[in-house]
Amino acid sequence: MAYLTFNADDFGMTPGVTLGIHQAMANGIVTSTAAMVCVEGAKENIQKYVTSTPGAIGAHLQLTDGKPILPAKEIPSLVRDDGRFHRKSKDMSWGLNETEIYNEWKAQLDLLREWGIEPDYLDTHHHVHMKFQVLPVYAKLAKEMKLPVRSGSSKITSELRYLGVSCPDVTITGFFGDDLTQQKMEELVLREKHKHGPEAVIEVCCHPGISSPELENMSYYTKGRECELAMLTQKESKVRLKELGFDLIGMNEVIKLKPMMNVKTITQ
Repeated sequence: MAYLTFNADDFGMTPGVTLGIHQAMANGIVTSTAAMVCVEGAKENIQKYVTSTPGAIGAHLQLTDGKPILPAKEIPSLVRDDGRFHRKSKDMSWGLNETEIYNEWKAQLDLLREWGIEPDYLDTHHHVHMKFQVLPVYAKLAKEMKLPVRSGSSKITSELRYLGVSCPDVTITGFFGDDLTQQKMEELVLREKHKHGPEAVIEVCCHPGISSPELENMSYYTKGRECELAMLTQKESKVRLKELGFDLIGMNEVIKLKPMMNVKTITQ
């Protein structure tokens, strides 16, 4: 049996996104979501739904979008001149300071705990953990907290496991668009199962949500979230995935299937 975890990004981004994720977890095949803390209104959005949202809740660590938790003067390599994060990962400096990343992410995790969430796993906004300056910090936090993390390509998975971190065999990041169908979803997961074997652990990174003017001011990806929400809450999806040889799991369960290993000691 192969394993699938549908992991929804951006819990807390806007009221509509947060509600959409809640619906996809309560009524669909989404098994996990990651909460972000560096956008305005995140606390209210998260706390409105967190207690009634089933499944695993992780930390959606940010180095892009929004305002950092630490003062800009303490993390100069991570921010623009206005003290905010860069909009996209491609705009970030090549001179990122690992200590600054570590301290800022610790501050984000502390704030999430203040809001009543002890994260079950870690991932990152805009997949910034895939940057070579960021991956060691990501792995260090995961090892300290004994948590599984989002991977990415086979190369990223290999590097994380070399560092002793638990992660899925692969993360599907191409689950986007207005043309999503049950067939397309099945093709995506079956292709990765064929690559990684009949007992593969596969994460599908998804973005269900409800569009709004507020979201349009924050993200280029708006109406596509509603298409994802509709597809992820189809009644037949869960049955169909079972027929194809998949069990649904939460991201927190990845560590049981792909345990952490003491392969390499990470120092800062």
